[in-house]
Amino acid sequence: MSEPRPRQTLDRLPVGTMASIHSVAGVHAAELAREGLTAGAYVRVRSHAPWGGPVIVEVAGAGVAATVALSRAIAAYVTVASVDPDVAT
Repeated sequence: MSEPRPRQTLDRLPVGTMASIHSVAGVHAAELAREGLTAGAYVRVRSHAPWGGPVIVEVAGAGVAATVALSRAIAAYVTVASVDPDVAT
């Protein structure tokens, strides 16, 4: 039996990480769903803005910015933990 993958929130994932969203919590779940951030969606972390700025992820080929507070409400499983050197930091 394989070990369960740990869940992490999007704000904690390094740039270049690919993950599948496990859940979206909070009052903004419907708003995030309109942006494609729903359970089962695959995302890639593109960047973390400095000084507490938004986390930029790619979902379904589109870039989506989420504030740090919103990105903490999105739990995901890491699928590929390699860092892509072509991704801006």
